[in-house]
Amino acid sequence: MVNMEQKTFFRIKTPFPELKEDKIDTVLFLDAASGVADFCDLLGKVFSPVKSDINGNVDKIRKAYQLQPDAYRHLNDLIIIEAPKKMSSVSLEALLWLKRGLEFMFVFLNDIVEDKETPPSENISAFCCNAYEKTLKPYHGWIVQSLFQLCSKACPYRKNLLKAIALQQDGMEDVIIEEAKIYLRLLKQDLDVLNKLYAHYDLDDKRIV
Repeated sequence: MVNMEQKTFFRIKTPFPELKEDKIDTVLFLDAASGVADFCDLLGKVFSPVKSDINGNVDKIRKAYQLQPDAYRHLNDLIIIEAPKKMSSVSLEALLWLKRGLEFMFVFLNDIVEDKETPPSENISAFCCNAYEKTLKPYHGWIVQSLFQLCSKACPYRKNLLKAIALQQDGMEDVIIEEAKIYLRLLKQDLDVLNKLYAHYDLDDKRIV
């Protein structure tokens, strides 16, 4: 059981919003995504391009929201309104890449949480590579792929990452894993809705960058 008084990285950041009638609160989602960008700091300086990419996409979507806060209160509505523009919509393209970046982080963290090895693997580079292969690699050219190879090799050891998530507190691994499960459950339900909407409106641009 998670002790609510113990602080971890997950506790001090905005969680991904619970769905309300299958709708995603735009402000809460963007605040949570900014937290994922901050999570990149725990992985090391080599992940700074990933952090910059996430923050850049969050900023683009936030600007669109600020222009029409009532109309874009939920990400669902932003997608529906902007859908006719396809990828000429800055906010739709930004949300597409933000979604992919969050999917990468979901698979990466979920692999760490669900590692069934006894003891769990300390080298989490393979988890990073697996997450990249499943989420971002199909849309990246060889230059960006090479950058991610460097990122994966520079991943911290599992124990060091978990201690960083615990804000340098000792003996918190079990707490962190339980918190991560809650965090990932909320992230997944939001991603599932976004993926359905992007598929429905044929917005999943396959172009390579």
